[in-house]
Amino acid sequence: MNVIIRGPLLSVTGYGCHARQVFQWAKSKGWNVQASIVPWGMCTFWIDKDAEDGLIGEIMEATSPWPPSIKADLSLQIQLPDEWDTSLAKVNIGVTAGVESDKCSEAWVEACGKMDHVIVPSNFSRSTFLQSGLNPQQISSVPESFTCGFERTSARNELDLALDHLPTDFNFLVFGQITAHNPETDRKNTFYNLKWLCEVFSGDENVGVVLKTNMGRMTVMDRRQTSMMVSRVISEVRKGPYPKIYLNHGLMDKHEIAGLFQHKKVKALVAPTRGEGWGLPILDAAVNGLPIFAPKYSGHMDFMKKVKFLDLKYREIPIPEQMCDGRIWVKGGNWIDIEEAHFKSRLKKFRKAPEMPTKWAEEAAQDVKESFRLEEVFLEYDKVMGKFIDLT
Repeated sequence: MNVIIRGPLLSVTGYGCHARQVFQWAKSKGWNVQASIVPWGMCTFWIDKDAEDGLIGEIMEATSPWPPSIKADLSLQIQLPDEWDTSLAKVNIGVTAGVESDKCSEAWVEACGKMDHVIVPSNFSRSTFLQSGLNPQQISSVPESFTCGFERTSARNELDLALDHLPTDFNFLVFGQITAHNPETDRKNTFYNLKWLCEVFSGDENVGVVLKTNMGRMTVMDRRQTSMMVSRVISEVRKGPYPKIYLNHGLMDKHEIAGLFQHKKVKALVAPTRGEGWGLPILDAAVNGLPIFAPKYSGHMDFMKKVKFLDLKYREIPIPEQMCDGRIWVKGGNWIDIEEAHFKSRLKKFRKAPEMPTKWAEEAAQDVKESFRLEEVFLEYDKVMGKFIDLT
C-alpha cells in the first residue's frame, strides 16, 4: 500500500500533533508512506530529527519523493477542508478539526462531499458539519491520543527545578496560544482568563499563574512581543503585585509538558475556552490527574465525560462579526461566553478547598490514559478505514 500523509507534520501545533498520530498509524501498518509537509500558519517547526523520540527524523526521511512508477493508493490529508486535493490518490481521506463553532461554510461542506470520507477528532466537530448540511455517512469521529510523555529527562528535571523555586505555592496553569489581539475574538479566552484570575487573587501573595503561551513562532522576537503584550494586559487588570504571573514561552518536548501538569506547585488547569475541536492541553491535564476548570461544551467533552471536573457556566453567543471571513468563521455561527461570576466563584472555592477536585482528577486519570492511548486510537482508525481499504 502506497500512502501519502499530507499535513503540517513538523509543526508545533495541535494540527501537527494530529498529523503525526495519523502518520504513526499508517507506518504501523507496514505501508510505504510518503510525508508531504505543509506549513501551518506562522507556527514553529520541529527541526531536531531526534525530537519526539525520533519521530521527527522518521517523518523527515519519509519526505523523499517516489519514482514516477509509484502511484498513491491512499492519501490522508490533515488540513482545512478547502485545502484537500482529490487527485492525490485512488482513495482520499480528509482529516480536520473543523471550526470551534456550531456552523461551518458551505464551501467546506462541498469539499467534504468530494472526498471519499472525512475524519474529525470529536463528536462536536462532527455535529458542526452535520448541522451545516453534510451527509452523516460522509464523516466519522476518531479521537486523538494524549501528547505528553512520562520520562525523567534532563530537560524535565530542569523544569522541575525552576518550578520548585517559584515563590508561590498555589499556582494555576493557563496553557495555549494567544489567538487574537482582541479579548472578544481570542478563542482561548486568555485575556479574560488573566483578568479574572487577577481580580480574584489580587490580595493573595501565595497565588501565581503559570502562563504557557506564545503568539506565533517560538522565537526570541515572539517571546519579546508576547512578554510585552502580557505585561500590558497585567498592568491594566492587576491591582498591586498579586497574583504573580510567570510567562513560560518556547519549545517544550512532551516530557516537559507533563512536568507542567504534574508539579506539586501547579494546582489546576484553567481553560475557559470559547470552543475546542479537541483540546489537547485539557486531555494532557486529565491524563496527569490535574484538576481542570473548563466549560461542558465542545470537543473536549469526548474525554472529559470520564472526569468529574470544575465545569464553568456559559451562554451561547454569535461569533463576533469582525471574525466572519466566510471561510473559517461564518455568519450565523455561535460559540460560547463564560459567565464571569460563576468562574470567579469556582476559583475562590477551589482556593479554599482544593482537596476534593484534586481527588476527582487523580481518580479519573488512569481511565483517561488507558482510553486515549495511541494504540486505542489506532484501533479506531482501523474501524473507520477498514470500510474503504484493505487493512490486511
